[in-house]
Amino acid sequence: MGAGGLSGAEVSSAEVSLRRSFEQRQAVSLGDDQVVRASFIAQLVVMPREDGRGQALELIGARIVGDLDLSDCSVSVPMVFRGCRFEGDVLLDDARTSRIHMEDCEIGSVRAARLRCEGPLWLRGLQKTGRIDLEDAHIGGDLDLAGSRVGNDGVAVNLMAAQVDGDLVAKNVDLRGTFHLPGAVVSGRLLLEQAKIANESGIAVDGKSADVSLGIDARLARFTGKLQFAGARLGGDLNLQGAQHDRPGACAIDFSGAEVRGSAFLRGGFSCRGVLDCRHATISGQLRLDRSAVTDPHPGSGVAIALDWADIAGGVEATEPVALDGAINLVGTRVGGVFRIRGGQLNGRDGRAINAVAAAFGAGFRLEGASRLSSEIRMTACTISGDVMLDGLEGTSFHLASSTVSGVVSICSGKLVAPGGTALHIATSEISGDLMLTDLELLGDACQPAEGAEAPSSSADLLVSTAQLSDTTVRGRLHAGSLRCSGEVRLVNLVVPHVTFHGAALRAPGALVISGSNLTVDTLVLAELSAVGGVVLSSCEIGHVLRVTSAVITGGSRRLDLEEVGSFSLDLTGTKIGRQLNMAGSFFEDKVILADAAVGQDVRLDDARLGGRNGCALDATRLEASVLRLLPATAPGGAVRLANANVGLLIDRATSWPREHEVDLSGFTYGRLSAEVTLADRLSWLKLATPQFVPGPYEQLANCLTAAGDKDGARTVRLAAVRRSYRDVPPGLRDTRSVRRRIRYVFRRAWGCLQDSVLGYGYRSARALVLFVVLWVVGGAAFALGSGPCLRAGAPQAGPCPVKADEHPSWDPFLYALDLLIPLLDLGHEKAWDVIGPSKAVMWVLMVSGWVLATAIIAAASRTLRRS
Repeated sequence: MGAGGLSGAEVSSAEVSLRRSFEQRQAVSLGDDQVVRASFIAQLVVMPREDGRGQALELIGARIVGDLDLSDCSVSVPMVFRGCRFEGDVLLDDARTSRIHMEDCEIGSVRAARLRCEGPLWLRGLQKTGRIDLEDAHIGGDLDLAGSRVGNDGVAVNLMAAQVDGDLVAKNVDLRGTFHLPGAVVSGRLLLEQAKIANESGIAVDGKSADVSLGIDARLARFTGKLQFAGARLGGDLNLQGAQHDRPGACAIDFSGAEVRGSAFLRGGFSCRGVLDCRHATISGQLRLDRSAVTDPHPGSGVAIALDWADIAGGVEATEPVALDGAINLVGTRVGGVFRIRGGQLNGRDGRAINAVAAAFGAGFRLEGASRLSSEIRMTACTISGDVMLDGLEGTSFHLASSTVSGVVSICSGKLVAPGGTALHIATSEISGDLMLTDLELLGDACQPAEGAEAPSSSADLLVSTAQLSDTTVRGRLHAGSLRCSGEVRLVNLVVPHVTFHGAALRAPGALVISGSNLTVDTLVLAELSAVGGVVLSSCEIGHVLRVTSAVITGGSRRLDLEEVGSFSLDLTGTKIGRQLNMAGSFFEDKVILADAAVGQDVRLDDARLGGRNGCALDATRLEASVLRLLPATAPGGAVRLANANVGLLIDRATSWPREHEVDLSGFTYGRLSAEVTLADRLSWLKLATPQFVPGPYEQLANCLTAAGDKDGARTVRLAAVRRSYRDVPPGLRDTRSVRRRIRYVFRRAWGCLQDSVLGYGYRSARALVLFVVLWVVGGAAFALGSGPCLRAGAPQAGPCPVKADEHPSWDPFLYALDLLIPLLDLGHEKAWDVIGPSKAVMWVLMVSGWVLATAIIAAASRTLRRS
């Protein structure tokens, strides 16, 4: 209808003023008692203009009755309402408008589905509004909802599939219902600063698949219900600094599959009660969590922040303390920058604080500044370009498995407590830099049990280790200096150039503190180690040096799952060392086992103390070494076993060998001996080493002395061996009832004594010569003094009687005595003369002595020939 169609009777004074102001493009201010019909306004703005002059509607403080229905209308004039009270709804469905400003108005609802607004649409400060519906609307400028209060049990603001060519401003809004904008396109920013949006039973903000070109700014906003932007695209930053989200036990923030072409700022007091879901999201910048708090995760999964399969190019950082009650999931996540949390409090759920599986970190993984974790960090099949730094960390456990680290792994100056479990586990991984465990404290399978739990008798019954490094290659160093560990440190199939536990303090009473097998290292240092338990390094390959100097190792037993069970301080069974095994100055309370070990140069026990708590101090059976320096500070407190060992040079002293314990030298071979030990001490050493006589150790010592040019000493050793062979009681003789065996032993002992006294079993040949001369002279003198008289001729004649009166040589008492003493040589006197009287007894003595001497000499000669 035209302007002339509005008659005076139909138009109130307020409406007349409105019409005049409209035509003059001026604002009209009315009181609350002045009423304007909504239909009048509608007719005014849609009425065709005849003069073509520009017009505008600006109404202030009016009370508007009825619905302002502009549905399907085309409104070319701007409309401005300030402080007005609409007693109906504003209907703009399918309308086309120029510009609409509504500020501080009371409106029942705004329904503008499919609205086409060529300019900005302001719905600022709306009060007592039940719903704003802008579904599929197209706003040519900003859509400004700042300060509006909308209450609805369902959707408070509906912008589904809407298009806003400017900013979508919702600062300080107070919505009781869903802010609904799935599929919406915003060319500018979505501004939700200090907004309050609540939908306790569902979604507070639904921006699923929305496209916001310049990002979202929701600083200091308050959301009760789900904030959902799954699959959304943000062309700029996501700023939730200081925002609060409340949806405990469920998903509070959903950016799964979203694309953020900027950074996500969840910091500065950001709080989320519920799950932060960023699975499959893409963030071109950083995800910042400084001074944020995420609590009340999903009770089933226990996940607080889900970043599974997300791609965060700029990294994840919290350089100021963060508090998380729940796990961070990093399954398949790619972090282009650094993952860093400094000074955080991470209370994981279901045993996990950080769970990274098949994740990639472009600039390292860091938990710094005394971060606290109540659950474990697990990293499996991860690729870390850079360092893994957990310095100052306090938590339960750290697991790194099947992963690659291009830098350093540093877990220093922290504390990991995993009662009954493994506090540190690194397996099947490759570390290009160092593995640093300096000043780290680990409490695991040997720590105090939880209250009410039964304490194990010892950790030897457990198959769980406190620290386990297995099947891993470390191209730098493994440095565990000043490590403090309660429980077992297990090293299996580890390849690393240098390993040091210098100054470490390890406790596993009655069990193992270090269990190493199949290690491949160049240098292994256990200097100044304090170990309450045993150390085993079996079947390892150490290229250069193993140092166990100035250490104190009490000893423990091998675990029941291994083949051998026993108590020891140090076990190096089957280990190969290229250069040196140095145990100088250490105290081993229990036995040291070097069985089947091979050392390229020297084994040093200088000033070591071998306690031998359970009967054995040193077991070096089948040891291979160039030099064995057995120079303990005091005599070993238990047995020393060197059976079948082979050393080039044995350097020892008298106090090197126990006096009250077994020394087993059976099959022990050595090329040279030190000169500090006297031959008497050597023989005492051999006697102690062979309680039941065996000739091998004596022959080995004799050969060694012969090679050194000491032939007299070699003969002395061999003489001692033969003496023991005749004097020692055969095994079982004391308990036997066989008279024959006892008589045979008596005769053998007597025969041995005779050989020893005659010529020292052939090793004292001068003794036989002296005895021979004495017998000869005494016998000749006896025969010269009295060998007759002979009574055969009827008259007594001086001297012996000839056997044949006409055939005999001249009587020579000394030649007769010589013929008696040499039974195998006939000098013609023994058979020619027959002495009588006392000389007859002398004859028999000389004859028997001659045969005894001959037999002893032949026996000694045969032994000499056998040795040759």
